[in-house]
Amino acid sequence: MLNPKTFKCETCGECCIKYIVKLSKQDIEKIKKLGYSEFFERDEHISSFVLKKNDNGCVFLDKDSSCKIYNDRPSVCKMYPFMGEDVSSCKPVTFESR
Repeated sequence: MLNPKTFKCETCGECCIKYIVKLSKQDIEKIKKLGYSEFFERDEHISSFVLKKNDNGCVFLDKDSSCKIYNDRPSVCKMYPFMGEDVSSCKPVTFESR
């Protein structure tokens, strides 16, 4: 099992490619203060604002699979992959991977 205290991101970028990231108002304001403006959109399916994606995944995913705003990333990203269940891998579980 992975341990939240010792976990280190491997910068594979898979979570940034496969997941939809729901944003809080605080997340949006914090990222706006960094100088970004067109990084979120409304997702009507979940009635929330989410990070935009481009052909490569999250708009903040850099070419080397690192996060351009890592220190100020959204709260959901900071919690990942520890979302309440024990995890043995940080790789995203998707419908295709089951």
